[in-house]
Amino acid sequence: MTKYWILCIIAWLSVLSCTTKDGIEFVSGKGAIRVNTSRADSARIFLDYRYTGKLTPAMLQDIEAGRHVIQVFHSYYRASPDSIIIGVKENDTLDVTFQLDMTETGSLAVNSLPDSARVYLNGMEFGNTPLEIEGLPVGMYGLTLVKSAYGIISDSVTVQPNDKLSLFFQLVEDIRKIVLLEHFSNTSCPPCPTSDAIIDDILAPGYGPARLVIISYHTYFPGNDDPMFLAATDANLSRLNFYKPPAIPRAFVDGELVPDPLSEQSYRGLIDQQLISDTLATIAFMQLTRGDAALTGRLRVEARTGIEPAYRLFVALVEDRIDYDTPPGNNGQQHFESVLRDFYPDGGGIPITLNAGEIENVNFSFDLNNDWGEDLTVVAFIQHTATKSVLQAGWTKYPPL
Repeated sequence: MTKYWILCIIAWLSVLSCTTKDGIEFVSGKGAIRVNTSRADSARIFLDYRYTGKLTPAMLQDIEAGRHVIQVFHSYYRASPDSIIIGVKENDTLDVTFQLDMTETGSLAVNSLPDSARVYLNGMEFGNTPLEIEGLPVGMYGLTLVKSAYGIISDSVTVQPNDKLSLFFQLVEDIRKIVLLEHFSNTSCPPCPTSDAIIDDILAPGYGPARLVIISYHTYFPGNDDPMFLAATDANLSRLNFYKPPAIPRAFVDGELVPDPLSEQSYRGLIDQQLISDTLATIAFMQLTRGDAALTGRLRVEARTGIEPAYRLFVALVEDRIDYDTPPGNNGQQHFESVLRDFYPDGGGIPITLNAGEIENVNFSFDLNNDWGEDLTVVAFIQHTATKSVLQAGWTKYPPL
């Protein structure tokens, strides 16, 4: 029995059918949304409060069936309505249109120490500190800053006509547990779009980046031409050899196997269990620099209990989202999130041994690749090489050039 048929049987048990090279149809239970704006175009499109990376007019594809919130933002314009709630049906394409009207605006600059905190306005992610938003329509906004290993900042800000507001926030360290979710995917794996969608959706409405960080690895099977595997072969192979998944999709929460990668509750059960566990170490990022050719930085590990020699510190670079104009494999998937790009210094990790209360500073650097996008995140985690348990994880977004 081939891996294709094994994966199809797994998918069928989860009320799915498959598409293979033999032409069997894979029904994903997804639809599409066409988003338009009148009077002006090139507005940013937000789906469920997350920026899609697309500007109007645009088609949002591979959208899970169910209720979703659509919003748009265009500098110097006010969108009407503020948001649209839409019910997506399987294999259906829906149209939504926002009217953009010129309006009175101001500007808002947000900075923090340390920098690279994610900035949200009314729940929509606009970028990371230091950040300046021009042409923000007048009104009151809920402002939220999120950075790994630091407490969440929540505030409100009122923008008046022609305002040039500048806000600065000193972030305070937070010692809570941050959970690592790793999963294996492939562009020719029939059930993988379903598991990928569950993982993508579980972050924003459920746990948020303050408590959960995700890395997606790509494999050489069932399709050996997955471009995300080929672009980071050694890095992906290091995790394949570490976990040795017999088939995909496969997922691990803090090193523990997710029993059913096609069940949202399987993920939530393990994540909830890890979130209430003791924080045994903290990982904080600082001194981040983004140049034309490299990303550099320094992270600090503080042990709250002894870290024995069997642990390693892994430092990974991931690209937040990758969109292809056409599916790169035969499962129809075009959108991918949290894709592994590289490890520093390699996939073997960095030996780390600390007594309780000790601190170690680690410098890291990644050479940039012209094929990568701008939205890059560095993820670090401390993992036992034998038991695979993860003590702690952390992340940082990189500030723009």
